[in-house]
Amino acid sequence: MDFIISIEQFKLAEALAIETLHRFSNAKGHYNNTSNSHLRGKIGEIAVSTALEKLGFELENTYTDMDRMSEADIIIPGKLRIDVKTWNIEHWDEMGRCISVDQIGKLEKKADAIVWCTSPEMLAPGICVEIVGWNKVSEVRQSPRRMTGPENGRKVDNFQMDISDIRDFSDLKQLL
Repeated sequence: MDFIISIEQFKLAEALAIETLHRFSNAKGHYNNTSNSHLRGKIGEIAVSTALEKLGFELENTYTDMDRMSEADIIIPGKLRIDVKTWNIEHWDEMGRCISVDQIGKLEKKADAIVWCTSPEMLAPGICVEIVGWNKVSEVRQSPRRMTGPENGRKVDNFQMDISDIRDFSDLKQLL
């Protein structure tokens, strides 16, 4: 499912990304802690939230509340807790669909499902975010464990979903 980010949504994503970057500026992250990575994440969360709302779901968009950063990004009250992971399309095939081995336990406590998204290298209003699909967090825990990262860069020990094992976004209703 493709989703176009409006100017207003992009401005919201920028504002939220500045807040989260500032909050985590001194924290050692699992990946690069940059303004671009925070912006990419917020754009994905906005795309998924908007798609779910269009499907008629009532949501709690916890990603907009800095006091709820330890919770799942989106909550369908009483039904489902969703974390959104958005990857640069340039890195999707080789390094996408990953959850760090160090992060999986924390993720299992706060979310039931992960929605995977991709976005273009350059982030700007009007870009197309692809909501690729979703998986249960428990499925990610069972996925292959791989050291991923740039050829000459830092490698991260990850659980990495194979592309063929990602569920279609429209099938998310199964969990509801």
